[in-house]
Parts: sequence; C-alpha cells; structure tokens
Amino acid sequence: MTFIYIIVENANRELNSRLLLILELFKKFNKKKLKIIIGEKNEFRNKILDYPRGLIIEKGVSKGSISRVKKWKAAGHKIFMFDEESITYRNDEQYFSAKFDKGLEKYVDCFFLTGNRQKKTILKKRKKANYLLTGNLRFELLKPEYEKFHKDAIQKIKKKYGKFILITSRFANLNFNDKKKRRYPKAYGSYLKDSKFIYKEFKKLPEEIRKKKINTNIIVRPHPSENPDDWIKITKNLPNCKVVYDDDINPWLSSAKFIIFNRCTTGIEGYLLRKKTLSLDPIVKNDPLKKLYSSISKNYKSAKELSNAIYKNEISSKKKIGSNKVLKNVIYNIDKIKSHIIISNYLNNYLKFTNLDKTFNFDLVKPIDLIKFLMGKILSLKKGFRKYSNQKIGNFNYFTLKKTLNNFINLKEYKILKLMKIKQIGKRIFLIHIN
Repeated sequence: MTFIYIIVENANRELNSRLLLILELFKKFNKKKLKIIIGEKNEFRNKILDYPRGLIIEKGVSKGSISRVKKWKAAGHKIFMFDEESITYRNDEQYFSAKFDKGLEKYVDCFFLTGNRQKKTILKKRKKANYLLTGNLRFELLKPEYEKFHKDAIQKIKKKYGKFILITSRFANLNFNDKKKRRYPKAYGSYLKDSKFIYKEFKKLPEEIRKKKINTNIIVRPHPSENPDDWIKITKNLPNCKVVYDDDINPWLSSAKFIIFNRCTTGIEGYLLRKKTLSLDPIVKNDPLKKLYSSISKNYKSAKELSNAIYKNEISSKKKIGSNKVLKNVIYNIDKIKSHIIISNYLNNYLKFTNLDKTFNFDLVKPIDLIKFLMGKILSLKKGFRKYSNQKIGNFNYFTLKKTLNNFINLKEYKILKLMKIKQIGKRIFLIHIN
C-alpha cells in the first residue's frame, strides 16, 4: 500500500487543482494499492507523524518549514514541496527573506517549481536542491479543455449577477483580516509604502465607474486574507455594487466582462482565460514585475483614467498566450504542458515506496474534531468576529470534495474513477481511496 499526503492551505485556491492531481494518480497507478489523504495545513501537519510513512506533498516552502520537515524525514517519509506564492515575489532577496530555510534541500526529495524564474532564484543559493519544473497546478484548470468543469458555477453566477465588472483586491497587507499589523523584512523594499499609495487610488474605482454612468454591475472580491469590511463601507451607497468572497475564483473570472487588478495573479488567471484584464497602478515604474504585468494587460495610472477607458470602450486584449515569453518564464505550464501529468509521472518512481502495515486504520473523524469544527462555525456568526484561518481555508468539507470529484469524473478522461470513496478522518482531513 502506498500512502500520499497532500497539504492544502487555501481550498478556494488550491483544492480543485489538487483533486485533479489525485484523479490522475488513481487513473495512472494501481488504484487498490493507493490511499491519498488531503488535509488543511494547520491540522494535517501535526497528524502526519501518526500516519504510515508515505509521500508528503507540502504546499509551500515558507521560513520555519525545516523543523517539521526534519521530523517527517526522520519518520521515513519522502517529501515533495510546491511553492504556491512563487509567482509574484519581487526579487531574489525578498524570496529568501520569507522562504526556503538554509539546509532545507537536504531533507526534501524534490521541489516542484513553477517556472524558470523560480529555478534561477533557488539555484543561486541552494545549488544542491533537487527540482522538477512542473508549472503551477492551479493554472491547468484555466485551459480550454476544462471549460465544462466550471459550467454550472458560471451559469449560477451569471444568473444572479448578470454582466459585471470584477475588481480583485490584493491589499491584505494593509487591511488584514485579523486587524493585526504586519512587519515586513527590509528585503521587501518599498512594497508596503507603494501598496498604501496604490490602495488609496484603487478604492476610488467603484465610485469613478459609477460617475461615468456605467451601469454594469460591479463585484469587488477581496483577497482571502483581507477584511471585507473596508470594501463594504466604500460600496454601500453605490447601486448594483457587491462585495463577494465566495469559493474558487475561476468561475468569477470566467463570468466577468472585465477584470481589474493590481500586481496579483488574478490578472494572470484572467488573461489565461482570455478575458480582458485591466491593471490599475499609479506607480507602475516602481514595480519589479512591470514587464510581466504589461505582457498581460494595459495599465492605467488612475481610477478616473481606467473608468474613462471602459466608458469609451477602449479596452483591447493582449498578445496570444503561446507567444508570451515573459509569462512562460514565470509559469512553465501556460501552454500545452500539463502539470498534473508531469508530477504523476515523476511520482511513479516512488510508488514502490510502500508501507508494510497494510492494516492501518484511518479512524472516522473524532468527536473532539467535530466539536472544534462546530464551535468555529458558531463563533464565526458573532458580530465583529473574524477568524482569519477559516476565511482563508474556504469551503473545505466532505460535500465540497464530493461535488468537485463528481465534476471531474463527469469529464471523459476520468469516468473510470466512479468507484472513488471519501472518508472524513479529521476536522478538515479526508481519505480518498478506491475499494
């Protein structure tokens, strides 16, 4: 029996792509000799040492990871690491100030890298790191072959909101969900100062759009770590303007008429979905990634200028995806390369790494876990209560997993997996197997 443990932080961002990988693994390998456990990072990381040795797929390489990775390695696990935040780091200095402990490469069997930019960064200081260029799994679901996957969600959104402009906010660094102030290392340079200046202009967008008598609905989507209250106050007196943070962002991007963003991956995701993306950045010259964002979108220096462009219908699409070499350098799998295929083929080398204890019993979710889960639900209903972790995790429960897997199984390539079973073994930990 081979056990694979997949760690997730933000279900709205990561869950669908991880389930795509899981399906590929079951499709490709001996289904009855494979058990895959997927779980939320804070709960799951603490419990992995209680489980049989297996293959651990970690979601990130943040500073401080090395202590738990050493324990996993000592227990006999094989370890593989993604880095979900490897797309928009400013420079090498900032990357290493927040990520990749010194010596981490000694304990990790392979790092799954998003693109050549990340590869060059890592090899400057961690020359002995074993790596595999995979791209980022979540960008697979933006490709034309998976259009049907979000069909129902898109129809539901369009029915409720009609045509709308989507404004995606990334300013959790200024408007954090738990209201605590964050300190950033010197390596972040002018990042916080620039963000304050940009956010001041960005907040003007909904009102400026309405001043132009543009009647299209407006949806503001805060960052997962952002407190939505700020945006609710800004938009409360504006007609047909809603603040919504709900589920996976992909169907929202697909449903939008335009996508307005600033220095974040939602602009890239919208571009890959072949949507018209608009960047608002009054100090774009300060952005170390200006070449990347200018390859996917035209930039506007003020909310007034951008609103005027919408009013005059002067919005144009950028170059074709396949010819975007700047983006390809950052995200390896923007074209025909398939991340889930690359990763599953690579893991084939480890599937003989079995555990002799075939009788290990993953208990059903324990009463204490259910009590904690229900208490969290009750507390989150109290006025003024904000649980940062719950918002960031998103919808990560048995019913979401079941529904998502069924959506995948309805696709032609995964119809053979209808016998798949899900068993809840923790508050947010799930065993997926085939009898």
